[in-house]
Amino acid sequence: MLPVSVVVSLVVAALAAGAAVVVALLRRRDSLVVAAALGCSAGWCVAAAKSDPGAPDFMWWSALWLPCVSGWCAAVMVLARRTAVPGWRPPGTWPRVLVAVPFLILAIELVLLPLEVFGGAREEDGEHVITQGAGWYVVTAYDIVLVGLALVFLIDRVAVASRRDRGLLVSVLAALGCTFVSQAAPDGTPYTHLFGVLVAAMLAHAALLGGLTSRPVPVRRVVRSVDAVTGCLDRAALEEVLATEVSAAERTGRPLSIGLLDLDNLKVVNDEHGHLVGDTVLRAAVERISGALRPGFVLGRFGGDEFVVIMPGTDLLRAHQVVGRCQEAAREPVRVGEGRTAPATFSAGVSSHAAGGSVADLLGAADAAMYVAKRAGGDRCHAASVPED
Repeated sequence: MLPVSVVVSLVVAALAAGAAVVVALLRRRDSLVVAAALGCSAGWCVAAAKSDPGAPDFMWWSALWLPCVSGWCAAVMVLARRTAVPGWRPPGTWPRVLVAVPFLILAIELVLLPLEVFGGAREEDGEHVITQGAGWYVVTAYDIVLVGLALVFLIDRVAVASRRDRGLLVSVLAALGCTFVSQAAPDGTPYTHLFGVLVAAMLAHAALLGGLTSRPVPVRRVVRSVDAVTGCLDRAALEEVLATEVSAAERTGRPLSIGLLDLDNLKVVNDEHGHLVGDTVLRAAVERISGALRPGFVLGRFGGDEFVVIMPGTDLLRAHQVVGRCQEAAREPVRVGEGRTAPATFSAGVSSHAAGGSVADLLGAADAAMYVAKRAGGDRCHAASVPED
């Protein structure tokens, strides 16, 4: 008769796998990431159920363990980030890396199984014990980084969460913390994988039912209104936030930078395709820019095709890099119909607050820098500091 822990693990694995299939078939936003988290946690449960080092097929089943845990860590990290930045995608080639790592681990384990790169089993005093290889420590360090990032992202999100959302986020944090601690315990625990399934299920609820990965994140308490077309702050709310941040920078000496962004081709898009298509491009640009910003940064519509990014605690060099990431995110053409695309690139000027400077000084410097970028051909970012008196 199978031990209770094995039966529980296999039943939970079946439930998690079934949920992963259902979620994938929904084809909603974040469905694939949620399905990956659930599917990897299901594989983790199966590997745990087959973790008897004395069994003849132990090594084959154990090859499933590390890839599933690494895939779970990556999916959880992405979902945690999306609770703070809806639609976020890892920059550059990182999406491919996060997807490829579990498959690479599995391939190495299967091809080099006799070498026990990631570990194996040996007999000591008549008992079979699991051993860890050098590869196990490398993969574990990688997983710890991903889980650590997930914890940081969730803590950032809790800081601005509504009362309704805070309870769910704190529950996810608690479950993720239990998973981390139980996995890191010297003697481990036979139920770590069940915590993993719990985290995946709670994030699935947060993403697909709670809307935490699709709803705009609350921006402090000074937000009054949003732009009807794009969903970011309108000009009145933007100016209120900017005035507050300039005052705080003056009082504390904390750096403050802004980026003034101007879409390069919106007038052409409006003329050729109509204003409804232009609105689609505006919304796509805002979604992509928002996805490249970290929590605490504020995006608002300044007017027409111009937007302002407010970056508290950020110096000029760092602000230039942030806006550069936003430009990379916006470069892919926007689909506006069957076989039709429209550009969403923008020119940008970046400026930093100088002691004694005003909101007008900050905006004026960014505006002048933006026109330098525009005259240079567009899709560029130019930095200009506010001169001190």
